[in-house]
Amino acid sequence: MQNQKLEQFEVKCAAIARKRLWVFSAGVVSIVLLPLLLALLNQLQHEHRQLEKTLASMSASLEQIPDVEQLFAQFSQQNTELQNLAQEVEQRGLVPRDWTVRRISLNRVETTRAEAEIYLDSIAQSPTVYFIPDKFEAKVADSKDDLFRWRIGGKDSVYISIFGQYYSRKPQ
Repeated sequence: MQNQKLEQFEVKCAAIARKRLWVFSAGVVSIVLLPLLLALLNQLQHEHRQLEKTLASMSASLEQIPDVEQLFAQFSQQNTELQNLAQEVEQRGLVPRDWTVRRISLNRVETTRAEAEIYLDSIAQSPTVYFIPDKFEAKVADSKDDLFRWRIGGKDSVYISIFGQYYSRKPQ
């Protein structure tokens, strides 16, 4: 009986030893693994923040991209307007191959009012002549004079500047 009690005692001691060994092993493993798990958790949190920043940046970029449907509608409208304009140009005989182009450049030329009128009449538009100005300027020579009304005793000179393209229809 005593052997039996001794055996039971040894079995109980072995079971307690196994439990203690298991608890000790779990403690050692958790002591070793806990810092690794914490480092891994920290790394995952850092990557998560980086991904959130990237996502926010991409969302902001996407908001700046114009709506494709809106761009297509604008393109279609502009294309229709261009086709209408091309038809109108053709109907009016304004096809570029039918015109001669010259550049006019008069920079602050002092002239009489009569000569200035001749310059302006020469570039006046008609069915065979078009002038597209880049710059036009007319000034009186004396600040007391009026550009549009000549007064008795006033100076007859004006300064004119005319820059632009002069189109004349080629003979048919």
